[in-house]
Amino acid sequence: MRINREIAHYAIIIFLITFATRATNNMIGTTAPLLARYDLLFPNYLVGFLVSAVTAVNLASIVFINARLPGSTRRLLFIVSNALIVALLPMYFLANSLSIWIASILTGFAYGLIMPNILTSASIVGDQFTAERILVLYTLALSTSLVVGPLFETYLLTRLGYRYVFLLFIPLAILSLAYHSM
Repeated sequence: MRINREIAHYAIIIFLITFATRATNNMIGTTAPLLARYDLLFPNYLVGFLVSAVTAVNLASIVFINARLPGSTRRLLFIVSNALIVALLPMYFLANSLSIWIASILTGFAYGLIMPNILTSASIVGDQFTAERILVLYTLALSTSLVVGPLFETYLLTRLGYRYVFLLFIPLAILSLAYHSM
């Protein structure tokens, strides 16, 4: 009975972490280009470069850093990266044409250390049957967050400017940080 409670607790944590992290990541990925284009008046080509830079840094942090780290260092950077996301959301709120590049590149780097480790955490629980069930919850959390997150973002954008959306996702980022630290 105790093992089942521990696994259920772990499953809930994986679901919440995945949901909060992916919803925030998706919001940044969709709202930062809008902020750059319409608030900071970037030309279209710079918006494209901004998005490409984030993706390239994300890929580099996954391949060249995360994949080569020992487990204990990876866990520490996982937690630090989540704290970084919490700190970067207000930076987007205050962004100018230079700081949005810094915030975006740091965001790409941080999520390259966060997302693969959530997947790894979801896949190493108990026996193969349990791990597969946890991975189903992970996938469900990803999918659900990609529906609920944009709905919340849309709701906010009908009432507030681009900058404020970043502030209102801080509680999700804090939730993610709190659960990652467990």
